[in-house]
Amino acid sequence: MNLNDHTSICDAPHSRDLIETVTSEIDKVHDIVLIDQRVKVCKLVEATDIPHDTVISILYEQLGMKKLSARWTLRLLTVDQACCTISKQCLEMFQSR
Repeated sequence: MNLNDHTSICDAPHSRDLIETVTSEIDKVHDIVLIDQRVKVCKLVEATDIPHDTVISILYEQLGMKKLSARWTLRLLTVDQACCTISKQCLEMFQSR
């Protein structure tokens, strides 16, 4: 093997840069979902410039969320827990008016 066959590692992207990019993408999606749990995936794609498949992956795999009653909720919540949370939020909105 000739030493000239090796490529320089100086120009190679660092894995740290990739991790920071992925983390910032996850944070963007998470922040938007916290503001509006009814946000649609297509709106997340538009707002973040992240590909559709990546947004889906972030929601389901990284953030552990699922769509329930038109809202993004943690997958760990049961249907009853999620319904109770949504009902409480509706009651608070009703009482505040």
